[in-house]
Amino acid sequence: MTVPMTWDDFVQTDEPVDQAEVHWWQVQGYVPRVAERRAVFHFNTRWEDFHDSGGRPGGAPFIHSWSFEEEGAGGRWRCTGRSERGWRSLKLNPEGEYATFPTREQAVDFAKQRCAARLANHEREAGELREALKALK
Repeated sequence: MTVPMTWDDFVQTDEPVDQAEVHWWQVQGYVPRVAERRAVFHFNTRWEDFHDSGGRPGGAPFIHSWSFEEEGAGGRWRCTGRSERGWRSLKLNPEGEYATFPTREQAVDFAKQRCAARLANHEREAGELREALKALK
């Protein structure tokens, strides 16, 4: 069973909490899409206890690390990676191709700004192409 934490709770907690579950929002893609992400912290979780396919063998245990997950089909979370760098390795990055934010509202605002900037750039380029076409006649 996980221990839900807000992003603010996580930031203010100095000591690691086993099975802490932290959510954030990510803006990704050229045409921005806002997606919820989560991470669960593990003190020492065997792969067989973590993996949802009945304990398929072969995975390394999660020791003082985060599992990263995204919502998949049917609302089920699926593991997309891990961090072996400890409790404080979880960070937000409000810039770049995969910008991350503590709230959906902040992510949506950023996605809107990104769309508006790209649209303005395309409109400028379209104007330049129209002028070039006129000059070619």
